[in-house]
Amino acid sequence: MVGCRLALRFGGLAAAVPALRAAAVRAVRRPYPLFKGFCGAAEPRLVVGLQLAFFNLALTAILAVGLYLLGLEDFFGFTLVVYGAGNALFVLYDVALTRLISVYYKRFRR
Repeated sequence: MVGCRLALRFGGLAAAVPALRAAAVRAVRRPYPLFKGFCGAAEPRLVVGLQLAFFNLALTAILAVGLYLLGLEDFFGFTLVVYGAGNALFVLYDVALTRLISVYYKRFRR
């Protein structure tokens, strides 16, 4: 968030938006693999529900920052499109991460 403060001070809001986006991506990207590891031994349906809830909570926080703190407009139901596309892409990301972990264990952890 230091980069965001510096961007606001020296570059205005246009320079702060990429810094906020980068901070939001780091905040979501880092804890998810840890969360996935802790949920791995539970029942598969429960795990999928918990993972989608985790993602939607993070996405809601990011959208709330954009809409309420930055004053961006929600035009033509943009948030609904973001939630739909975001959930679809998250499921693809989760499947890819699961396959990458399984390849790692098969190939390097013999």
